[in-house]
Amino acid sequence: MAREAAIGFAIGNKGYIGTGINNFTFFQDFWEYNQATNSWTQKANFVGGARSLAVGFSIGSKGYLGTGWDNSNSLKDFWEYNPSINTWTSQANLPASSRYNAVGFSICKDGYIGTGYDNTIFYNDFWEYASSSVISITASSTTICHGNNNNVTLSASGGNTYSWSNGSTTNQISVSPTSTSSYSVVASIGSCTDTASVTITVNSFPIANISSNSTICSGQSTNLTASGGTYYAWSNSSTTSTITVAPTSTSTYSVSVSNGFCYVDTSIIVTVYLSPIAIISGNANICSGQTTTFNASGGGIYLWNTGATTNSIFISPSSTTSYSVTVTSLNGCTDDTNATVVVTQTPVALISPNSTICLSEAKQKGKKLLFYK
Repeated sequence: MAREAAIGFAIGNKGYIGTGINNFTFFQDFWEYNQATNSWTQKANFVGGARSLAVGFSIGSKGYLGTGWDNSNSLKDFWEYNPSINTWTSQANLPASSRYNAVGFSICKDGYIGTGYDNTIFYNDFWEYASSSVISITASSTTICHGNNNNVTLSASGGNTYSWSNGSTTNQISVSPTSTSSYSVVASIGSCTDTASVTITVNSFPIANISSNSTICSGQSTNLTASGGTYYAWSNSSTTSTITVAPTSTSTYSVSVSNGFCYVDTSIIVTVYLSPIAIISGNANICSGQTTTFNASGGGIYLWNTGATTNSIFISPSSTTSYSVTVTSLNGCTDDTNATVVVTQTPVALISPNSTICLSEAKQKGKKLLFYK
């Protein structure tokens, strides 16, 4: 809509116009003009409220609007417009009397406001607005890990020409620092210059290690202890430095070791050997005085509770006795078993009748006696 007492400023190759008044109607709309396409685009309304006779200027890639008249009061608020995200942000108020119809302009990275009117008072004071750096550096990453071949892209904006501390003159450079390093750029817009810098922090990788008994027998467990970092993430989802595992077959376990930013993956193979099955065979029932043989099987090395180290032992217990054997395979796994020899006492044969009798007794018993001369 047609208006008067609006403000305007340029940012880069775009122009901006907003606020103003038409027949006692105050405006807060805001518009961007693109010279290349000769077109207007409405942007975010000025959030400070409708007004006229405000002050506007630009510094670098930002626009500024403040003071003015809202049909009731003179104003001294001050706002920053960022075209890259199309937003308004409140800034420090003008540290002087509120006013309208003042004058504003910028020189390099500073803005200036002065003079103006407030109903009955004319002002002749003059104020400087010191903005932050008008250029900025964005980094694809400000923290990297040493030796990871990380290239960091640094992009500067806000100027027409650029001069980096590494000698580059483009607005964007790629760096690969091996230690924590700072990079600065001087940006120029005509005779105005400004400097910005950024620091890239380079962290060392942790030295990851897993300590463990990596060879176990079936049915056993082992502790895996990771070291070298402050955070741990195991392949079995555990996050402690030490985990207990009991694989049933040879298995690989991996862990990601981190020092807070850089991380290293490492792994360990836990080899599982089959345990032997100890068996004792032989005659387990004998009579006293007899000998029996116990035969052990299932491994490569044998140790009996008698001290014998052969797979077979010959035993002659005088009473029922238990025997045990530890069978050890060639890979060091063991198994125990036992067997009992039951000893039955051998009977003692005896003849107890009277071996001398009389003839009459023999006849009574029906015996036939033979006499020899």
